[in-house]
This record gives sequence, C-alpha cells and structure tokens, in this order.
Amino acid sequence: MHDAYVYFEDEDVTFNDISSLSKHVDEGLDGYRDYLIKYSDRELVQFFENAQLKRQYGEDTETVKRDKDEIEKPSIFALLPAYALSEIKSAFKIGFYLYLPFVVVDLVVSSVLLALGMMMMSPVTISTPIKLVLLSRLMAGPYCLRD
Repeated sequence: MHDAYVYFEDEDVTFNDISSLSKHVDEGLDGYRDYLIKYSDRELVQFFENAQLKRQYGEDTETVKRDKDEIEKPSIFALLPAYALSEIKSAFKIGFYLYLPFVVVDLVVSSVLLALGMMMMSPVTISTPIKLVLLSRLMAGPYCLRD
C-alpha cells in the first residue's frame, strides 16, 4: 500500500477527474492487485469480470466470453468482490470443520446413553465436558504433547 501512496503523491491524483482516478486505480494499485489476485478464487474473478463486461457492453455481445488465460490484469472492481467471497467461503469451511467434531460427540454420547438404557439422562451433561476437553486439545494443539 506504500506504493499506492507514493503514486498518489507523485502523480497528483484528483478525485474530481474520473480519468485521473481511473489511471490511479489501474496503475497505482498494482501491489494491492497482486495480493487480491493471489488470494482470490480464479472462477470468482472470471465471473465478476464477465459480469462487468456484460454490464458495460450489453448481454448479447460475444466479446464478453473471454478465457481465464486471457485475463492478464483483471479489474480491481472484479477482484474486490471475488476476494471478499473467497474469504467468506474459506471462513464457512473453517466453521464447518470446527463444528463437525462437536456434532459427532453429541451423536456418540446420545447413542451410548440410549444403548445403556439411560433415556432420562440429558446427553448435554455428558457431552459438555467432553467438548470442553476436545476444544482445549484443539486450541492447545501440539503444546499439550510436549515434555
């Protein structure tokens, strides 16, 4: 982002002139663009790039259908939503992977209690301490296993 500030200072970018601002977005934000390209899903970048072209040139043009290899420098306005959705998708995956072991613990405890004939005992009283131990082991990771 330091490069963008230096470019902003050197090139005298004004926010009143759309061409000056467009030039700043295209040339001054290369470092940020590289970061967004690196961490964005290519399919989402392609989708937003096509959506932007369809909005610019209309629905019926064939120039909209471009290859993934043809986009060498995607627009920053296609990269920003693609990056945001990529991060949201990753966050949902992480949340699911964290939630799954706790559901398995609940199912196993409920099954064991039913098999033992303890239908009146709440599975939460047994599964909560197990979940706490599991969570503490997951959070501590290899630090608990050291001598």
